[in-house]
Amino acid sequence: MFGIASQDSSFIELALKLNSLGGRALFELVGAETNFSCCWDESQNLLKVYLKDTAQKEDFQRFLARISSHLPFSVKGLKERRIDEKDYLFKWRNYFKPVEIGESLIIRPPWSARRREKVEVIIEPGLAFGTGSHATTQGCMVALERLVQEGDTLLDVGTGSGVIAIASVKLGASQALGIDIDSLTLANACRNAQLNLVDGKVCFIEMSLESLKCGSFDLVVANLDFPTLTAGLTSFKNLSFRFLIIGGFLVNESPALEAAYSELFRLEDSLELDGWRTLVWSN
Repeated sequence: MFGIASQDSSFIELALKLNSLGGRALFELVGAETNFSCCWDESQNLLKVYLKDTAQKEDFQRFLARISSHLPFSVKGLKERRIDEKDYLFKWRNYFKPVEIGESLIIRPPWSARRREKVEVIIEPGLAFGTGSHATTQGCMVALERLVQEGDTLLDVGTGSGVIAIASVKLGASQALGIDIDSLTLANACRNAQLNLVDGKVCFIEMSLESLKCGSFDLVVANLDFPTLTAGLTSFKNLSFRFLIIGGFLVNESPALEAAYSELFRLEDSLELDGWRTLVWSN
């Protein structure tokens, strides 16, 4: 692990046994609405969530309490244990496989074989969202692949692992800025930029969406969630861009966002993947 381990180099693993349908559904929710690192263990029907400290565990428990009444299955029976850093990395080697996205992109961990025919983005699995396995990340990256041009500048809001910012430079952007409110997540993003040899073109800053008062970018990507995107409309209004790509929300949440954003921007494209929607806007 690079720059994200807790001080004692151990992690909290929470495991919840569910049937296959329930486990996949909760895995999608955790991936879309939180920044917690999680995986679905098909062989044992276990959802596993990895947390860096007790505060994060309490955040996850509050998340479960908030959504539990809306789920058709019980989320009781969490089992907790401490695992060390080496064990955590070993587990991710089992779950994090290369993911092909769009026509040319592939996201892969450092230990997998090179794919020279693809535009590779190497991601070290830290406690940050964005290994490419979730439909929201994939939708944003498909849109990015279609829209980015040589020499573009990009803003990645809620950058997580840095995967979108890094991919933009690999696809031809000249500079990318990734912002996030989690300093530990940003440490992982910086390491990933180094792994991809783009750390001279990608910068990561601890900053909230609300802090954006002005700025000019060719592309702005925001893979967030429905409430954050709804509240963030004012911040996006302050920016100048060619295209704004928003993702991280369900198809049934899209009409409300489309109604709000269409008052300020023009809808250019809409993508759907596994029940999640990505929208592309222009000024």
